[in-house]
Amino acid sequence: MPYAVEIFMDKDSDAAVRRIWKEFADTGISPFLHSSGANPHITLAVYSDLNVPSFVDRLRTFVEHMSPFDTKFHSWGLFQARQEHSTYRPW
Repeated sequence: MPYAVEIFMDKDSDAAVRRIWKEFADTGISPFLHSSGANPHITLAVYSDLNVPSFVDRLRTFVEHMSPFDTKFHSWGLFQARQEHSTYRPW
């Protein structure tokens, strides 16, 4: 079974991403994310197999030493699972 490690955003960042998703829907780019019920997040890693109890213990120890941090995005990516992707860098 596949597993993903994800970071979820603070309230303001979550709202900003949801506004972009709504704009995508409103302008006809794609309604998918806006209507999906998904939560905005950043995927740090994906594993095809994982020793969950061991990983959870290590992750818990790692997270205890983390502090909130600012993030800036310098490009947008479009990809489909297991296929080539496109990157757009407007800045």
